Amino acid sequence: MRLIRSWPKEIPEHRAYVEDDAERFVMEDFSYEGLGAIDDDILLLEWDVAVSKEDLAYFAATAARTPKDVLTTAYKLYFRGSKRLIWESRADRAGRDRCANVSPLWSWHDLSAA
Repeated sequence: MRLIRSWPKEIPEHRAYVEDDAERFVMEDFSYEGLGAIDDDILLLEWDVAVSKEDLAYFAATAARTPKDVLTTAYKLYFRGSKRLIWESRADRAGRDRCANVSPLWSWHDLSAA
């Protein structure tokens, strides 16, 4: 399993981002199409999302138990100048949205189920 962090070719102005040792997947126009060419299991972190080593290890172990599933986790979105917080998670556009809890900190959508 490869730990890869998405990375925009140009970081938008005034945006926070994470600097770490993760392999970077540099993309234009926020297109993830090139990930399909990687012949390995991928644990993908977004370029602007921080996660603790403990939570990352827990999620990786959970994902390793279901290697054929595509899993995504919710993450927090903060709005500049506001106390508003949203837990973001992308559901499958085909309507196959099945949620399960990994822990109180993590949840995922199984996007590969038919």
